[in-house]
Amino acid sequence: MLRKMAMVAVVALPGLVLGGAAVRSLSSPSAIGWPVTLPDDAALITNWRAHRSTFAQLVAMLQQDERLQRLGETWIEPADPVNAGLTPERLAVYRRLMRDAGLVGVARHGARFEFTAFASGLAVSGAAKGYTFGALPLPADEMSGDLDTDGAGPRRMLLYRKFAPGWWLCLERS
Repeated sequence: MLRKMAMVAVVALPGLVLGGAAVRSLSSPSAIGWPVTLPDDAALITNWRAHRSTFAQLVAMLQQDERLQRLGETWIEPADPVNAGLTPERLAVYRRLMRDAGLVGVARHGARFEFTAFASGLAVSGAAKGYTFGALPLPADEMSGDLDTDGAGPRRMLLYRKFAPGWWLCLERS
């Protein structure tokens, strides 16, 4: 998830509870005055279940829009939406659906799609957590427990946890 991102703002899922305070999104760690932590697996799975149809719609759109590589709240790859085969209306639909599902980015890796729910730091030193749809890349570390326990610590990692047919939680630290 972080491989190609440059500077990323800290964000959280809408309604996610961090440190006892519900948040919609965060523009920086200092916005709340304490270190920001990744959302836990349960919060991500609950969010996915609540927005399952939105995720399905995003998957269907990404399958149709084969030239779109990555999309965030304010950026797109390729940089010109026309080169991605998107009209301004279609781009607006993507971004509305992303907001509805609490996502800050989507990315294509062949037939696999990544949906970033939380990202913090830089591509060379940061963390991201979200969802992956499709076959896992090889090599991949599939965890049978939760990512919160298996991913504790500062080491570099890319972990996946299956939570529904074709769907994985993903945790990446760089």
